[in-house]
Amino acid sequence: ENSVCMNTPGSFRCGPCKTGYVGDQRRGCKPERACGNGQPNLCHTNADCIVHRDGTIDCQCKVGWAGNGYLCGTDTDIDGFPDEKLNCPDRNCNKD
Repeated sequence: ENSVCMNTPGSFRCGPCKTGYVGDQRRGCKPERACGNGQPNLCHTNADCIVHRDGTIDCQCKVGWAGNGYLCGTDTDIDGFPDEKLNCPDRNCNKD
């Protein structure tokens, strides 16, 4: 799925992922996550990628999540600290 496939006698063969998708034929092709500058988005799934004017990138956990942006955990009391300790050294990775 989401790759370029060709019919062959009695079967089919798939090649690379379609534009906008990344992966391989064993794991499948998933939508590519990119920051606004076209660079790969390394942020946590529940974080936003912020591109600064100088081209640097920061990750910020979305509302209801807390952490360093690369790791985010649920933050039910919305105080900027996750409900459980995250495996990162940053202050905002500590459980509240």
